Formats: sequence, C-alpha cells, structure tokens
Amino acid sequence: MTEAEWLACEEPETLIEYLAPRLGGRKARLLAASFCRYLWELIPNPGREAIEVAEQYADGLASRALLLETSARTFDAYSDLPSRAAIQTQVPLPVEAASISLQATAILTMDSDDFLIHCCRCTDLGSLRLALLRVGPGDAIPPWHSRIQWQFSLIREVVGNPFRPVVPEPEWLTSTALQLARGAYDERAFDRLPILADALQDAGCDHDDVLTHCRDPRLTHVRGCWVVDLVLGLS
Repeated sequence: MTEAEWLACEEPETLIEYLAPRLGGRKARLLAASFCRYLWELIPNPGREAIEVAEQYADGLASRALLLETSARTFDAYSDLPSRAAIQTQVPLPVEAASISLQATAILTMDSDDFLIHCCRCTDLGSLRLALLRVGPGDAIPPWHSRIQWQFSLIREVVGNPFRPVVPEPEWLTSTALQLARGAYDERAFDRLPILADALQDAGCDHDDVLTHCRDPRLTHVRGCWVVDLVLGLS
C-alpha cells in the first residue's frame, strides 16, 4: 500500500489488514476497544466490563488470565440471549442490539492474532444497528460509506499516518507536556489536547500534523491517540 492508497482507501478492513502486521499489541487492542466504545449505548454487561478489561490488559494492568476469563463470560452472555446472530453474521437487520454488541466485546477480549479485523467487522454491523435505532420514522438509513466514517476516524486517531511517522524532539517533552498528556490519557480528559498543543508549541514543536491533531474540534480522541502516545513514549 502507498500513502496515496492509504489516504484514498474506502474500506476500513483494508486499512486494518495493512496495519495488522505492523501494529503493536497495545495499539491493536486499544483500537479495537475504541470500536466497541462507539457502540457503548447498545452494550449490556458483561460487555462494558470486557471493554475496560481489554484496555487494562493493553496497558499491562490486567493479566492474560483475566482477559480470557472475561472473554469466556462475555461469550456465555451472548450464548444465553434468546435471539442472537451467528458470529460475524452478514445479516444484522433482525438481530437484537445486545447480540451484535456482545459479539464485538467478546471478540475484543480474545487472545488471537486476528481479533482486530474481526472486531472491525462486528462493530461495523453494530453501527448499522445503531443507525437504525437513531433514524426517525420515514428517515433514510445513512449509506454505508458515510455511516462507516467513524471507523476511519478512529483508525487515523490511533495510528496517524504510518507513511509519515513523527519523531518527537527531546525539547518538546517538557514536564508540562508530559503532565498534560498523562492526565489526558489516565482521566480520558481529551478536551485538554488543545492545551497540550500549546505546551508543545511553546517547547518548540512546529509540526503541523501534531498541532492540528490536538486542536481539530471535529476529532474524537481515545486512548491510543497517536499524539498522546508520542509524548508519553508509548507504542
């Protein structure tokens, strides 16, 4: 894949397939968790708990045993539903919202090499269910390409542009920048990113991609944000 193909790609799965062998385990898990969080309002427990455990596991705060235990419990909850779809179903319309969302969170907590691509597919279907719940009587369901933009946004939020990696200058990493980035990450206080941009700029950062990413009000930031990770030295 070239940079031009990356920027023009209209299939989230194609981006994931390109990234999969290049993405570290932490980033992959947090990206999948961000896909699931998009469906938060559809997800019953233990699905919500599964997202939190997956994020803790990504950061080394939960064991593999807990991850697998959570995955098994979530699959059990899915199996107990009176109406459910087969894993990775391609026919989401008649499926209960809890079914598709529990699938996604169970997949998220699997210990397998391909959990990210399966989570991408499952949450794509979940987002259609979400769109159906949000449209009013007589309203048209948004077309697939416009409906799936949230996945593109999250992929680029976590990965940035893999063809233009940014290496931070040591002078950017002041105590203020580090404190702001750590607080934003730990507290999910991503509204502080414009302030982080100011701190980085004050420290000599003039990289447009970094500063724009922090200041763009249209973006939704999540754990794994490539700029926050850049400042904190996380991969």
